[in-house]
Amino acid sequence: MPALKKASNVALTTVVTSTGVSAGHAGEKNGFAVIATDPAAALSDPDTDTVIVATRHDTHASLTASALRAGKHVFCEKRWPWTRKGSPTCSQRPTRRPECSPSASIDVAPRY
Repeated sequence: MPALKKASNVALTTVVTSTGVSAGHAGEKNGFAVIATDPAAALSDPDTDTVIVATRHDTHASLTASALRAGKHVFCEKRWPWTRKGSPTCSQRPTRRPECSPSASIDVAPRY
């Protein structure tokens, strides 16, 4: 987060956490304009171009897919949950700007 705060071309628009207390703390500490507990606050915000997903393992795939469907670029800090049937689908996602389709970056850093 410190590097993003220093970047001149980045505005921290919305922080979402599972509880209002942690959202308030993260929002105040990092200077977010909006503090929320519902991911829809960030996904529906036209000023939000990129979403960083840093959640528990059981929610990061669905949040990443939802953000892509909302036309947001995504950085997911956890690996994608591949299964025998393949990866989760993000088909038919709308793009806000045809020249800049949403993209996802998945951090695959083993912890051992």
